[in-house]
Amino acid sequence: MKVTSEELPDRQVVLTVEVEEERTQRALQQAAHRLSKRIRIPGFRPGKAPYPIVLRTVGEDHLRAEAFKAIGQQLYEEALKEAGIEAYAQGMLEDVQWGPLTFKVTVPLPPRVELGDYRALRVAPDPVIVLDEEVDEALQQWRERYAEWVPVERAAAYGDMLVMDIVGHVGEQEILNHQNWEWVLREESSGSLPGFDAALAGLKAGDSRSFDLTYAEGSSRAGQTAHFEVAVHSVKARELPPLDDEFAQTVGEEYETLDALRESIRGKLRAQREAESNYESKALDALVAQARIEFPPLMVEEELDDLLEEHDRVLRQQQGLPLDDYLRLMHKSKEEYRQEQRPLAEQRLRRRLALSEFIEQEGLAVTEEEVDEEIERRVAAQPEERAERARGLFASPNGRQMLRNDLLTRKALLRLLTIARGEFEAPESGKEAEEGHVQTDG
Repeated sequence: MKVTSEELPDRQVVLTVEVEEERTQRALQQAAHRLSKRIRIPGFRPGKAPYPIVLRTVGEDHLRAEAFKAIGQQLYEEALKEAGIEAYAQGMLEDVQWGPLTFKVTVPLPPRVELGDYRALRVAPDPVIVLDEEVDEALQQWRERYAEWVPVERAAAYGDMLVMDIVGHVGEQEILNHQNWEWVLREESSGSLPGFDAALAGLKAGDSRSFDLTYAEGSSRAGQTAHFEVAVHSVKARELPPLDDEFAQTVGEEYETLDALRESIRGKLRAQREAESNYESKALDALVAQARIEFPPLMVEEELDDLLEEHDRVLRQQQGLPLDDYLRLMHKSKEEYRQEQRPLAEQRLRRRLALSEFIEQEGLAVTEEEVDEEIERRVAAQPEERAERARGLFASPNGRQMLRNDLLTRKALLRLLTIARGEFEAPESGKEAEEGHVQTDG
């Protein structure tokens, strides 16, 4: 078998394969034998008709098609091996000629990405200003989170907590009966019993009170009167922790001082603003712009398939409308829509390939422990009734792989942003080699 190759742009190669005559004839003979078993040839038992009879019966084109169908894939795989080609996907048959048997196939090659000296990449972020007042507000939110309820020797005011025994009746029916019930007084309390919090304000530890309230219009007991008996055990006020180094250490072990916590908050606010200003996208586009990225056209088609599937899924979820129905309403064909989305698909593909190579070059990885922590974080964010179902989904093999990919992408983007800002400090060469980092030559 003779194999020649011709490289094409966009990571493709055309293989021209010429098959020796002996092998071609053998394939034709075998094809004739198979056909003689499947079709009825008058005067011959199945599989016994001679080659010339089979050829005359089915025709030359049919016989050749049967022969090539049987050996074409094997010939293709042998040609790839002989040419030393690693295919990205199955090649596309372009032409088949006989006498001698010769065929051409266009083979897509794996993408090639050269990032260049990406460690020298710099992207100037848009000016981001974080005011001291904003840091103070964030600190106040932390204080609120760590506030404690402490007993006070005074009358209860709005915002305080009452610890009390309470019994409530509507007529003879008991509607409430709690011991050591904790209730925070709100000045603008809403609900079916207006005036409930106002009736409790001003009470002190040891006080008792009885009062009647009428249910508001629109409630299930509208117009009915409820009678309450209350005995207060204690009044508690919300006490915020002082802003000092000890408070900072309570927030996180990594914060030794209040100043360290303030700077951390400032940095997170700045990062959030930068994310809102698309700095992450700008840095990734800069990485793509300086890289040399080549890929076969097939990869764009695959990306388009994924993109259209995503659009279909979103439309179904948000509007209950499949993409095909949406396009009919827009008087647009699927092929027209596909072509409109091609630039976006190419941009997504280039970004994905660049980031994948960046991950490889930086030696980034995600541990199983990190995946476990991410599962716990996401489960904790779910409503209680959905928590166990969410855990099952995240802990499945597909779920874990999805989280692993998300975490790896997050790590890569964080490293890229650090480089783009000029804040990344490369590890020493010995440690770098020890961690498996591959340094490019630029």
